[in-house]
Amino acid sequence: MKDVVIGINSVIVGSVVIGENTIVRIGAIVTKDIEAQVTVVGNNKLLKSF
Repeated sequence: MKDVVIGINSVIVGSVVIGENTIVRIGAIVTKDIEAQVTVVGNNKLLKSF
């Protein structure tokens, strides 16, 4: 992980891979690998905002 921001109360489940320049918003739940340069909100919902 490089340049990743993880908000408080977020949950990272298991050994997932989080891509570079990714934001995991407050309270998000990550259960799958996340590609680079996205924002994750909720339960693996991605917002491609870059």
